[in-house]
Amino acid sequence: SLSLAPHEKRIRLPGADLTWIEGFIGVAPADALFEELSGQDGWRQDNLTMFGRQVPIPRLHRWFADQGQSYSWSGITMQAERFPASLDVARKDLEGRTGTWFNTALANLYRAATTASAGTRTMNASSDRCRSSRV
Repeated sequence: SLSLAPHEKRIRLPGADLTWIEGFIGVAPADALFEELSGQDGWRQDNLTMFGRQVPIPRLHRWFADQGQSYSWSGITMQAERFPASLDVARKDLEGRTGTWFNTALANLYRAATTASAGTRTMNASSDRCRSSRV
């Protein structure tokens, strides 16, 4: 098991085990990664059907994954995009520091009009870890 540093917090939830690592990526590298990714083409805004009508999702999203994978949710299917070099560096750093292999990253880009803080843009990412070992 991964031992926790003073700036790490383990959060246990039903069916989930989360470790929050404050400052895992420094402010300057995180800002640079945000600017690079948010400025790239390929972000998409899909629609969901709610109460019989199409409603735009209030964010842009992209799904990065190892080749040959697809991801479906709420009737939306996303084909894997190759990890951009900068995101792949962050992924490899995460893998090295956690001892876990990550094979996907879902990135969400929230624009100023859709965030609680007017005038800001934010991005979050989630990732599934691969539960099988590499061959």
